[in-house]
Amino acid sequence: MLEETRDDECLSEGFRHLVVKLIRRNDLEGLQKTYRNSNRYWPIEDLVYFMEVMIQYSRFEMLEVIKEDLDEHGLFSNHNQECVQLRGAREQSIYKIWKRFTLNIGKELYNIHPIVMLGLKKVAALEVNISILNLYEDMFYDALDEDGNRLVHLFAIHGRSLQLRALITLNPQLLNIRSSIGLTALDYAEKDSRVLLLKFKAQHSLHGIARIGDIQAAESLISKFPNEVEKVNKYGETALHVAAIFGQARMIQLLVHRGANVNAINFDGWTPMDEAIASGQTATMDVLCTHEAVRGYFEHSIDFDHGIASNSKFKRDDMNNFT
Repeated sequence: MLEETRDDECLSEGFRHLVVKLIRRNDLEGLQKTYRNSNRYWPIEDLVYFMEVMIQYSRFEMLEVIKEDLDEHGLFSNHNQECVQLRGAREQSIYKIWKRFTLNIGKELYNIHPIVMLGLKKVAALEVNISILNLYEDMFYDALDEDGNRLVHLFAIHGRSLQLRALITLNPQLLNIRSSIGLTALDYAEKDSRVLLLKFKAQHSLHGIARIGDIQAAESLISKFPNEVEKVNKYGETALHVAAIFGQARMIQLLVHRGANVNAINFDGWTPMDEAIASGQTATMDVLCTHEAVRGYFEHSIDFDHGIASNSKFKRDDMNNFT
């Protein structure tokens, strides 16, 4: 329990840096210990700053650590006009998201990044959705999950078509922005969100098409943008790597025919053959073998034999012919 004495002086820059570091590392125990040992109530300005960092990094459970201080300061309460004016619309919106999620602990919604819940559901609320999203403009290009998805991607993934419409209306440049794994919002979208994005003339990425093996769509995209064949995502993966991972043998044939480097190496030193082996995609291994694909990461691996399925035509003897 903290002391009853109040200290409204802002926390030191070093202390703020420590807390942010704990949040980013998702060190809940460390944050709890730091909070207890501080032996004081944290000032409003610092609380709001930490709260936004927690939301940004989806450290939702960490908000409970500072709940006592939030209550102590009476943050976001309608009767506390000073706090309301100081916080502004953005922080109050974040607080509402937090309160909504506290009611969904253990449910499916709890696994969704809180920012995805922004906006209203009413069809006639486009302008309202735009005004709410505008408060978070500085987060539009932030990577919000391990796949490097931005808000536009998450809206598409979770079917929030009304919010997606508002976001693209507010910033059309987000329409075809790619995630860290090389996907656009259209690559993720289904149903209403897909229809909406097509109306806005959104485009698939070749990485996204390679996942599902849509040959016709791949042909169309490559004919318009030939350089897509060699384009890589944040991890250095080409569309051929992706096709190998998802077992899209026909897609591999097309990509190689269109000039893809069958032995392209990603930033971890993996070739498409490595990806096929690791994913257990036997049909993909066979096709890559016919195109004289080689191993990269697995070239000297003692576990190589374990990565080749017994029902594959691809055998070590075949590999020795071209490695």
